[in-house]
Amino acid sequence: MTLRMGDSIDVAAIPAGLDAYAGYVNGHWATYPAVVAAHPAARHLSISVFADGHADCLDVETGDATDAQAAAWLAAWTPGNTTKPVLYTSASNVASLLAAVGRPRDSLLVWSAHYRGDQHLCHPDTCGYPAADATQWVDHDGQWDESVVTDTFFPARPTPPPPSPPPPPPTQGWCTVNLPVLQQGSTGPSVRSAQTLLGGLAADGIFGPQTHQRTVQYQQQHHLGADGIIGTHTWGQLLGTPQ
Repeated sequence: MTLRMGDSIDVAAIPAGLDAYAGYVNGHWATYPAVVAAHPAARHLSISVFADGHADCLDVETGDATDAQAAAWLAAWTPGNTTKPVLYTSASNVASLLAAVGRPRDSLLVWSAHYRGDQHLCHPDTCGYPAADATQWVDHDGQWDESVVTDTFFPARPTPPPPSPPPPPPTQGWCTVNLPVLQQGSTGPSVRSAQTLLGGLAADGIFGPQTHQRTVQYQQQHHLGADGIIGTHTWGQLLGTPQ
């Protein structure tokens, strides 16, 4: 699985709906705060163009940080949005940069720039360059750059817990309390409760044809008036309190 990431000096030019967004924390275009504000639910990558800057990624290219400065930046790096420190550079410079920092390859992430017209992650088997964890592969009409990113680039997000089942309707002795009459077209929490008690239905809170059919079946099984309407007698049977 891979992710799509966008970056630009014009934050408004990057389309919505991408998995991740990158922005600079310093230099001429400090776009990172605007990137986070514009896409708060996405993954984010902060970039420093200076070796003394604190960010997830160091931009190593002409006019920005150099190969020789990268080792010191790595030594000062602290965890942020990514699983490891990230070095951005051209695909043709990856080998030289890695040699300059002198660190094990699995201790850092490489974001390469290689524009050849097709989406790809740099690798000796795909383009002949050293393996990268992300590759900036296309410039969209000079507006924004797109990268393909491995799914291990950013920390895994926790899986949200499943929703709790709806509570059963309140009861009091042998009578139901404040339970509405339900029929096809009804919606809401009471419908979800009835669907749960009827069984064999998705408790979506919408009394549609399937809920109507299941209600009729239930009423026939329990010798109730099979009209598909959940009223006093059907509620009582569902709750174990026959009326």
